[in-house]
Amino acid sequence: MKGDRLGASVLAVKMIPNVDARMAEKLGMPKGWKSLGILTADADDVTYCALDEACKNAEVSVVMGKSFYGGAANANSKLAGEVIGMLAGPSPAEVRSGV
Repeated sequence: MKGDRLGASVLAVKMIPNVDARMAEKLGMPKGWKSLGILTADADDVTYCALDEACKNAEVSVVMGKSFYGGAANANSKLAGEVIGMLAGPSPAEVRSGV
């Protein structure tokens, strides 16, 4: 209802401190940025807002966000959830701060 909290649960997080240069290029990461944080969650709308907020509070950029419109109840594994998001940053510390 109006004013109710919309929550999401983070299901999985993976940090890659130093991605391959080809992967960074494919993801459109800014030159010199090497770190990547990948997360899945069970609610896409809330997760997109959280990714946006991360960009405002840490030196990170969203390089991928994708919904799996089957929903959390129809995920192919319990950690896949409804959405996947990737945050890129210049260092593992910045990405960790964004995640």
